[in-house]
Amino acid sequence: MKSTKYTVFGWEFNKNTFVDGEEVAAIFPKDTPMDNSANWLFWTKGSRVAISYPQDFNDEFFIEQRGRFLNKTTFAGHTYKRGKYVFQVVGDTEVWCLDCALNGGNLPNLDFVALDVGQTYTTSIGQLILVASGETNLGSELTCLEIVSENKVITATTDAFLIIFSGRK
Repeated sequence: MKSTKYTVFGWEFNKNTFVDGEEVAAIFPKDTPMDNSANWLFWTKGSRVAISYPQDFNDEFFIEQRGRFLNKTTFAGHTYKRGKYVFQVVGDTEVWCLDCALNGGNLPNLDFVALDVGQTYTTSIGQLILVASGETNLGSELTCLEIVSENKVITATTDAFLIIFSGRK
């Protein structure tokens, strides 16, 4: 895993990249509903498959995780059972992590928009947006957009992933 730190609208993020076949372990000291996760995780590329997990764990939703998703919304209503999980990365994979500990115990409300090439997203005045991956008509990966005076239409020129912040830190 390669981890790179970024500050976006005052919030500390890590962009983690993994190579095909890499194994990653996660330990949950207690049952952890994803809705209550202390961190935001944004999967912008790739996937992972659970190759080892607690006995009697049977939530298929967690066993194979593919595509672009946000942990707290995509996995809402699901719970990691207490124990150790080992995941194997499938393909080159990219995950953005907004870690509660890196941000003094605070997290903003966030949303994400996954756009396929040619799709559009209409912004609202006041939005703070990070183009986390891909290219759009208003900027490419790592472009921060603050919509101040009028709504804009963001058009994906490649598959793109936007993270929308509720406010600055």
